[in-house]
Amino acid sequence: MALLVRAGTFIKLLLTCLGIAAALESANTIQHAVLGDGLIHDNSHAAVQWEVAEDVAGMWRDPEGNHTCRTIYTAAMQSLFEESNSGMQGSAMVLGAYDGKKFDPATEMFNFWFQTPQLRKVFVEPVPPLFAQLTENTASISNVTLVNQAVRLNDATPTIELFCWDVDQVRRDIRHGNSSWPRKVQKPKEYWRALCSTDRAEILTRANVPAADLSDERKAASSANLERYIVSYTVQASTVAELVSKHALQDARYLQIDVEGLDKMLVKSLPLGVDGFMPKVILYEEEGIGDPQLVQYLESRGYSYCCCFWHSGNNAVAVRKEDANRSLLRRAAP
Repeated sequence: MALLVRAGTFIKLLLTCLGIAAALESANTIQHAVLGDGLIHDNSHAAVQWEVAEDVAGMWRDPEGNHTCRTIYTAAMQSLFEESNSGMQGSAMVLGAYDGKKFDPATEMFNFWFQTPQLRKVFVEPVPPLFAQLTENTASISNVTLVNQAVRLNDATPTIELFCWDVDQVRRDIRHGNSSWPRKVQKPKEYWRALCSTDRAEILTRANVPAADLSDERKAASSANLERYIVSYTVQASTVAELVSKHALQDARYLQIDVEGLDKMLVKSLPLGVDGFMPKVILYEEEGIGDPQLVQYLESRGYSYCCCFWHSGNNAVAVRKEDANRSLLRRAAP
């Protein structure tokens, strides 16, 4: 896969800082976690220290072995950590939060949400059973607001129908083996639980079922048999601009997007520069090798763009040049 790296001097600054450790401590403080039930929980946090998880599961298969984008993302996230724990105000938003643990680079690479108690966090997840797990998994994280909605484009309707794999059925079959799925269909994978679409047929395509070696007739029969494992949800949906306004995210420092099939279009719809909304770091799933118009849009708004590093899919990262250069120069100073 070809790589598109457009970071110039910014990348050099980041690479210069590679290997610099941070050991910042923040005073114990009481923060508030606002859950989907509207309850407010107080959580006391001890001093935190920057940590990067080891790749024990072999998940970091960067395209062509190039780790430049991972280096950029790691350095930018460390800078956010330092700023947050030194008292800088700010917020973060995750669009497509899943269960708050899996398929989240910020969580799996850095345990970032636990390490930044000062940062206001808004997690958006539309699928009801996943939202229930998200509520449970984030109960001990400070400063969290959970939103049980979908994200839509500006011209879409405020109510949408989502088609997803039956989350509970997939989870049971992963635990107990492929007991209930039709023959000649691969065993369910964990990532199937994160697959949703407004197009019912796309669920099968993204899960790579039924088996490729079947005849067209048997593929059609298997697909029909699989229909009973697909469920639909009618959910409310908001644009990114609406979410930013409602949850006062004009001071967002970090934005993470993993919304099946809509990632690039959502990035293009971001209200960058409106009422000060200019996240320092934008991470989104990149399908393909990059969209020149999207790259041009991000760069015209003052971002450096890098594609890609692998973490449960290809991830592109855009970092605001002004903030990144200033923070990294400060950290590199003797």
